[in-house]
Amino acid sequence: ASSCTSPRVCSTTGKCVEPSGDHCSEYYSAGLPTAAGFDAYGWARIELSFLDAFGVKPGEAMPAQEFRWLPGQQVPAAFNNYLAIPFVMTETSGPDSQFQLRWIATQLPGASTGAVSVSISPCAGDFRAPTTLQGNASDLYLGGLCRSTFNTAGQLVIDSGNPESGCYAPPGKQMFINIAAANMFEGAPPTTSSCVGLDPPSNCGVSMRND
Repeated sequence: ASSCTSPRVCSTTGKCVEPSGDHCSEYYSAGLPTAAGFDAYGWARIELSFLDAFGVKPGEAMPAQEFRWLPGQQVPAAFNNYLAIPFVMTETSGPDSQFQLRWIATQLPGASTGAVSVSISPCAGDFRAPTTLQGNASDLYLGGLCRSTFNTAGQLVIDSGNPESGCYAPPGKQMFINIAAANMFEGAPPTTSSCVGLDPPSNCGVSMRND
């Protein structure tokens, strides 16, 4: 393990990089997108570090545990807020250059299931509707490789070496995992949370792991 400290980000091999400023503004240097959902419809942002969420750094094998987000326990119950998990990749090849996120609805005793929207983006709160699988030449992050469908289960692959192998996360650039318990991909503000009406709503949420 490396002795590097924040704001430097270190891989398991000890390689350290300095995250470069605001990658959101950098990637969209011609102007931030104006498409619906890019600003999470004004929803409040709740931030959690990758290490606190998963217990490992991006690319590291995850121990036998899951990160569980229970937005139904929030006040108000999971509505008008979303979770943003920032992360920085350090390698372009090898095990630290790729990881997979998998999630299912929570399986707590007596829990009701609620679907979630998940996106990977240089920008926190980017819930624009996906286009083609690969996105387009001017915006990789609009593709289905970088955003899920609204569902109780799914998976996304993040890759810092090959944009065609998963959602591309350039080494040294801060990226975000965005999660919301509502359908954020319809191009209009959600009118209800997927936890609303569930019994008990406090157990509504998602279990996600980093493989």
